[in-house]
Amino acid sequence: MRPAERRFVNPRLERASREEIDAIQLARLHRIVTVAYHRNRFYRALYDKAGVTPDQIRTLDDFRKRIPFIDKSTFLKDQEDCPPLGARAEANQDRIAAIVQTSGTSGVGQEYHCLAEADAELWVTSFFYECRWAGIEPGDRVVRFTRIGMEAGGLWHKAAGERYGLTQFALQPYDTPTRLKIMQRVSPNLIMTQPSYLTRLVFACEEAGIVPREAFPQVKAIMLAGEAHGGAEWVRHMEATWGAPIMEWFGSTQAGGSHMFSCEGGLYFDDGRPRMLHNLDHRIYFEALDVETGEPVGPGEYGEALLTNLFNENFPVIRFRSRDRVRFLPAGYCDCGRPFHGIESGSVSRVDDMIKIRGQNVWPSAIDAAVFQHLQVEEYQGRVWLDETGRERVDLRVEFRSGAGGKAERGAMLDAIASAIKARTDISMVCQEAEAGSLPRFDQKSRRWKDERREGRAGLAGQREDRPLHA
Repeated sequence: MRPAERRFVNPRLERASREEIDAIQLARLHRIVTVAYHRNRFYRALYDKAGVTPDQIRTLDDFRKRIPFIDKSTFLKDQEDCPPLGARAEANQDRIAAIVQTSGTSGVGQEYHCLAEADAELWVTSFFYECRWAGIEPGDRVVRFTRIGMEAGGLWHKAAGERYGLTQFALQPYDTPTRLKIMQRVSPNLIMTQPSYLTRLVFACEEAGIVPREAFPQVKAIMLAGEAHGGAEWVRHMEATWGAPIMEWFGSTQAGGSHMFSCEGGLYFDDGRPRMLHNLDHRIYFEALDVETGEPVGPGEYGEALLTNLFNENFPVIRFRSRDRVRFLPAGYCDCGRPFHGIESGSVSRVDDMIKIRGQNVWPSAIDAAVFQHLQVEEYQGRVWLDETGRERVDLRVEFRSGAGGKAERGAMLDAIASAIKARTDISMVCQEAEAGSLPRFDQKSRRWKDERREGRAGLAGQREDRPLHA
């Protein structure tokens, strides 16, 4: 890619050296820790307990080694002990401009996060990078499917789109056929969704006799988040189907919205290698740490993302364990030349979604990639269970789209999926075809796995208790 083709939001920062970015991060980390320590009862107690003071943070390594982690349970306990918003918000409650809550998809609970007016401004302007790098301009039309409630996702999309100057169409309340009719009417420039729903849109287009690249010729980009996609082949197929590049973003409520985005190069190099999502390092300090040791992972290694918001002084989030598993890529990996660290495109999964099967760590994102590389697949569901001997079994029910070949062809695809899963996870899984329309669909974050081993163990224990003593 020639430098002239790059689209900058802040040319000075996006052309800075890595040393300059490190210096900016250190200065802002020292300030945020100092403000938190002196103005915030929650952080003062946390740091006093850890025996750390702001003057001890002289290097980035000092920050990593001395500042303790926080996580969802930390915030939830704080809000339980000091309702409704916690001691973290006590000193600045007169500055609250907005309150958002997490989605609660982990099943642990939903915490509240507060934004002052200045925080909200930074929260939404990160979207400028996503749009600009994707070639989206003020005045362009966007369709999105996230609901607007207290969860940050829908609120962020709406507020950020307004601030950037997009013409927005929120289609969440409607069914898929109605959404397609509205999309044909408004001819969007940008589609924001998740990979599985983009696939559903393609299938719905086929059923309605719609050719996406012809029906929606003004689409400039499709932005994805929320789950793993089906790999390079899936991305290339979708780009050809829609006649537009596929882009990706990553963020969280705790970090103040989205802060990692694919650049102009898209999600894959020409040779099929994944590209990266660039973190806005001047806004969010991002660490990728080994889950077991707490040490930084190396380039290309998987770790848990830790996030520190460098601007949110009113309601600080410092060294938050996101529970998101990512593959770390350093600045310089991408040929766009930006000095930001980041993560591999398509690599995000949940640490707490990991399933241990027969002693192996299995990540649902790896299964997603193996399944959805087959473009004829519409959806799947996984189940881990125990047979009558107590052996762990794994079943996958795979639903194909209509017209996905004959019985023999579908059987061959099931065999190929099982082989790909075995190669990726070293676990054998039985793949069976599901009836059309029988599996749940997901417009937001997907939950495709059921673990029935606890019930199986209880049943086996009951069988043993019922046996005669001489058996």
